[in-house]
Amino acid sequence: MNRWFKVLSLVLCGLGVTACSTTIKEVSDARGTLLDFTESVGEHRTNLVYMVHADLVRIDYGQSGSYTLFDRRTKTIYDVNEREQTVTEIKGTQPILSEQALGVTIVESESGLVGDGSSTHFIFKRGDEVCLNVVGLRDFLPAVEVAMDEMAAVRANDPRLADIDPQSCEYIIRVFANSKTAVLGMPVRQWSNSGYSKFLNTYQVQLDLSENTLWYKLPEWY
Repeated sequence: MNRWFKVLSLVLCGLGVTACSTTIKEVSDARGTLLDFTESVGEHRTNLVYMVHADLVRIDYGQSGSYTLFDRRTKTIYDVNEREQTVTEIKGTQPILSEQALGVTIVESESGLVGDGSSTHFIFKRGDEVCLNVVGLRDFLPAVEVAMDEMAAVRANDPRLADIDPQSCEYIIRVFANSKTAVLGMPVRQWSNSGYSKFLNTYQVQLDLSENTLWYKLPEWY
């Protein structure tokens, strides 16, 4: 069997997607960028490691063994759940509601995070309610910004997010803000009053991935 041929057993909790086969094409020899974040939701803290490549993005979730692959060429997300041994496939993009439709105002002010003035503090507000704070860096890892914006458009098509009220802060945090890199620059710090935060710890650029093909594999045994 071709080494790139994968059979996915999709157990998608009632999403109505049947099992299918897929092929992850071999990636180009372009170099990658590694980003290490800490994400907190209440008392739960997770280390998120992003590998951003011209063809694919991979996100690893702490020590759980679960990860996400985003194929930028086919606009497809694969969420691999190690504990449940499932792969959820989300294909195609979904329009994300605008600031006007959501009733969101984005307020900008200077951030002192970087001394050269390249960082900006953005506040996402609905009326008097502050939903999210973001510190973005201009002209910092622009290729990563584009990849994150592309991924957000596909994630918005995830049926598991369909029950989120578009008029809620949760929608702004989980969907809307992730699509605003053209405005924010590279989001390096995010936090909310509800206990959510996501901070960039470290990053590495120009990583040679040509000798490692495992990073973009899907499991064969699910």
